[in-house]
Amino acid sequence: MILLAAPILMSPSVLDEKEEALAVHNQAREAVGQAPLEWSNSLERDAQVYANYLARRDRGLVHDRNNKKDGENIYMSYYHSVDDEENYLKSASESWFEEIQDYQYEKIPGRDFHKTGHYTQMIWSTTTKVGIAWAISNTGKVYVVARYNPPGNMIGSFPY
Repeated sequence: MILLAAPILMSPSVLDEKEEALAVHNQAREAVGQAPLEWSNSLERDAQVYANYLARRDRGLVHDRNNKKDGENIYMSYYHSVDDEENYLKSASESWFEEIQDYQYEKIPGRDFHKTGHYTQMIWSTTTKVGIAWAISNTGKVYVVARYNPPGNMIGSFPY
């Protein structure tokens, strides 16, 4: 059985989760002079579909090969208990933001940018919207997927 992260009726805590994750993204963007992102329910729905797929498959993180129109960040953690109040959307966002430690302002390379690619997608200058969702596998892994539009990380381009 897969537990879904987004109930049909949004409780205040789910809204807070989104706001906190969006705030992490926008703090990263503000630090480099980029406009804030807006939350996209459509991108969130797409992210939820793929998070559900990853949780069902439960074989680790693999980018969505069918996603041709949006940027994507993925993250995996572990679910602790029903009383667990961790905000997985925020935790994933903070993890991606931490890649700033390895980033030196440069054009996106053709390969080997796995240490900073999540971060550069977060701060990409032309990206305006984000949606993030999560799902839990039968083995207790939490899969988080973020979708960005327009996408970033264009090879040979600077992020801003």
